[in-house]
Amino acid sequence: MSGLYSPILAQAGFAKRKAAVVVEQWVAQLDSATQYWQLTPPIALEIGDEISFHTAKDAGAATSKQWFASGSGLRINVQANNAIEEVGGDLYLDGEFVTNYVTNFPTGGIEHNLSYIITSTDRTLSTLGASESGFEKLSGYIKKLIIKRNGIVIHEIPLTNKAQGATQLATVGNVNAFMPNYTDAVWRKP
Repeated sequence: MSGLYSPILAQAGFAKRKAAVVVEQWVAQLDSATQYWQLTPPIALEIGDEISFHTAKDAGAATSKQWFASGSGLRINVQANNAIEEVGGDLYLDGEFVTNYVTNFPTGGIEHNLSYIITSTDRTLSTLGASESGFEKLSGYIKKLIIKRNGIVIHEIPLTNKAQGATQLATVGNVNAFMPNYTDAVWRKP
């Protein structure tokens, strides 16, 4: 026998509803050697654009430079002394403006929000967690890439959808992220 249904009870909020589907959150733990996120295609940035993402560096990570974001004319990395440095804009860490473009990056293993304002032209964002020749890739994770232009989100890639595997799809915009050397073993709970 089916339950009683009444439009009046439904309007009053007494009708049974299905519970919302809970989306499980995961992060892709980069291996610091061969794995990183490649944006397809790279994103051309304009003066005033804001790049933000959440990241955590492994507590026991290598002591050379580790790269969070890079592209043409753009790099955000952590040096051996755990100081963040960057080229091409103003840097914010957990919402605090970072002066002189260098600041201490808090203890590894703790997630932080990095936000970066583009202050000069000819910048592109092409990779997250990759590096220049001779330096370490990020040992840790990056998630929730957001790019705003004039305060409006124009690109967003959560980087947390285990079911999508090596190619993480954008929720805003048309740029996706692909991980070379992907295996299912990259996923873990944040």
